[in-house]
Amino acid sequence: MKKIIGCMLFLLVLATALSGCKSESIEVSKGNNKDESEKPIEVEWFIAFDWYSKQWDDINTALDKYITEQTGVKFKITTGNEEKLSALIAGNQLPDMVTVAHSSPQRKMLENSGMLAPLDELIKEYAPDYKIPQSMQEWFRNEDGHFYGYVNYFYPPEELQAEDQLETHTAMYARADIMDQLGITKKDFETKEGTITALKKVKDANIEYNGFTVMPAYFSTADISQFFGGGKREDEEGNLITRPESDLEAITFLNELYREGLMPEEAVTLTEDQIGEKISAGAIFAFTGHRVMTKTKALTESDPHAKLTHIGPIKGDDFSGDWHILPNSLSGWTMTSINANSPYKEEIVKFFEFMTSEEMSLNAWYGPKGITWDYNQDGKVEYLPDVQKEVDEDYNKAELKYGLGNFTWFVDILPVTRTMPEPTNPFDEYSTEGPEYFNEFTYDALALEGAIVEGGTPESAIKAKVDDYTEKMTAEMILAESEEEAEKLYEELIKNQDNLGFKELYDYRNKKFKEAKERLGVEYIWPEYLDEK
Repeated sequence: MKKIIGCMLFLLVLATALSGCKSESIEVSKGNNKDESEKPIEVEWFIAFDWYSKQWDDINTALDKYITEQTGVKFKITTGNEEKLSALIAGNQLPDMVTVAHSSPQRKMLENSGMLAPLDELIKEYAPDYKIPQSMQEWFRNEDGHFYGYVNYFYPPEELQAEDQLETHTAMYARADIMDQLGITKKDFETKEGTITALKKVKDANIEYNGFTVMPAYFSTADISQFFGGGKREDEEGNLITRPESDLEAITFLNELYREGLMPEEAVTLTEDQIGEKISAGAIFAFTGHRVMTKTKALTESDPHAKLTHIGPIKGDDFSGDWHILPNSLSGWTMTSINANSPYKEEIVKFFEFMTSEEMSLNAWYGPKGITWDYNQDGKVEYLPDVQKEVDEDYNKAELKYGLGNFTWFVDILPVTRTMPEPTNPFDEYSTEGPEYFNEFTYDALALEGAIVEGGTPESAIKAKVDDYTEKMTAEMILAESEEEAEKLYEELIKNQDNLGFKELYDYRNKKFKEAKERLGVEYIWPEYLDEK
């Protein structure tokens, strides 16, 4: 009897073991439809932005948990600058995934290195129903006939609707409460003279706020130059303009602000993040840049009365009455690609397919639908009441809990802007109204984005030298002791740029610009020339 019982127990254990092996085999074959008890795979992912600090947390962050449950994938994220990425390329040490600004030289280096798996081939093999906009495929198609990654914030012309706006990051904001306090109006910022007068009012008022003396302005050369020159980057012959006359006008204007004590030296040296921190602390009255504005939520959270409002654009000396601002990036922001040697190519491309649906763009922005948000009767996104309360009380805490807006590497911006919720707080108000105002000045300048310099070319080395020198000299010009000195330094800048190979760099970019227009089937992009046709 003992032997019989022993044999029966042995057979039972064996049957159970075989059943377990069979079950596990079935689950693996299901790909992304993972059983809750199956351990997710961990994909290594390098993101070439050293400011990005997110770590995957599928236990405590609702979005991370949702994505891992749905795809069976979690991530080990590392970040760094483009130089670090170059080192990874040189050492053949790419992780499973890599994200880089699509305009960076490293993107083409990666595509031509053989280290990336062509995304079109992966789709054909593992996700045949995955549809990427044809215009994205064609715009980023490599000379070898393949395209190698997904680009977020891309504007597919075949999907644009009449109400869609082309987004610009050129912007200008000021503290509305201080404007009201000092009798400053939006109209004051339509001219250089009016802007200087308004900023002097702020300086003379010597306003103390949150332990700071409020500094009148932190303006960038690029934004001011685009205001003054109307964003014009094409001449009458259809050639690229890379040295607009408005550059010198912008530099002498900022130099005047510096010499008048209206803009400090650190306005030239601080990063966007650092300037955003100062604005959030209430230390700055007026500033330029959409990206800086997005970092200012803490200001109105601590003081709802200290809201910002859009001002400008400032007209330059050659203002003609009908002008436009250059849109930031119709071709998107970053490209995310897959290592050709990754053992997880199938899982990753299916993750791509999952993340690039319209609803997942909203989930990446607002957290998982049904947990943090739902559609209201007008088809707009609306936070659930308890979540809205958490967002209003402490956005940073809610962001960590739900994963709000911190995982946008696959976002399609069109469904996000079409379903944007109604503003519920001061930050939502000015971060909605400002872009809507400045976006009205944009035009379709996609061809400009075709004039990038590819990595590994002689021109890329020239560009690096020219850019480094120009950045250094721009700071010196703005901080010059007189307008005459600033103009003299500008002449020196042009001369030394030429010595560094600016002419070769320009010819290269102008050729790329014209090729991009040919691909798009347009002769001109500047609206004035289009109107003449």
